[in-house]
Amino acid sequence: MATYVIAVLCNVHADSEREFNEWYETEHIPELLGLPGFLSVKRLVLNDLQISTDDSHSQDHFRHLALIDFETDDLAATLAAVRNLDGAQAANFLVPGQLMASLYRDPTAHVAP
Repeated sequence: MATYVIAVLCNVHADSEREFNEWYETEHIPELLGLPGFLSVKRLVLNDLQISTDDSHSQDHFRHLALIDFETDDLAATLAAVRNLDGAQAANFLVPGQLMASLYRDPTAHVAP
């Protein structure tokens, strides 16, 4: 079975931070982990002190990162299930245009086509 990670980067309206975190922890994570093959969700928040001492790009950072691990033999069906989740409530918290989700796979895994 192939393993994948969805990396989700986003920014949330400052006045919605608490509500966003509550929704993510109590509703969205259980919803994700209820999907077949979903193994874990790890959430991270951008640290104030960064590696680079040049803060000319500091406004370009996404504040929130989620790493969602799953395994599947039918990637298309799994991604369709993710797309079918009700994300309407997230729109209340997210800064428009500041959401990015990317799918990664393990390059060392050898799976038959």
